[in-house]
Amino acid sequence: MRGANAERAPELRVAALAGTLNRLPCPACGQVHAMDAPLVYADPPRGHWISVATRGELAGWAAVERTAVTAFQTSLETAVADAFAGARVRVVFDLDELRERLAIWDAGLDDGVIECVKLSCLRERPDIRGPGERIRVVRIAAATVTMHVLDGATPELVRGGFEIPRAVVDSVAGDADWRAQFPELFGAGFVSIDRYLR
Repeated sequence: MRGANAERAPELRVAALAGTLNRLPCPACGQVHAMDAPLVYADPPRGHWISVATRGELAGWAAVERTAVTAFQTSLETAVADAFAGARVRVVFDLDELRERLAIWDAGLDDGVIECVKLSCLRERPDIRGPGERIRVVRIAAATVTMHVLDGATPELVRGGFEIPRAVVDSVAGDADWRAQFPELFGAGFVSIDRYLR
């Protein structure tokens, strides 16, 4: 599996946050295409280790998660493992989900909390997400978090969007019941509401 080490090549982190990582122009027509290929994104100083699987692997997320977490735990050399002590180990299923994780952490937020906010939104308005669609954070501002509803097969297709007040995020972060009810969203691996929704 290919790797992207943001410590050695900081431009990879910049590209991932900008949504331009692994986006290449066609030499014939010039149209930019996103490469849907697996890779491991690592940023030791920030404690980030993210296995990026392909969109097509989402249906088998549990097996992908087991494989990725096992790979992190067993195949790293000791010196590298020490660099990742306390790392955020994640599994995502496309480069936009990688961008989302990095943006959430860059804003000082917990991605598990954000996933619980998504669940809270769906409890209030189940119609905001259709079958196969995924909810992604696209912008984090001082007062709001903006989310889009994306087509699961083609994340470039946005069906809708909505804004959440940061006060709602803070409220979820301070409510221990969310952690008790959804512990999988506060550990390693596939930290996403799509663990539960199909």
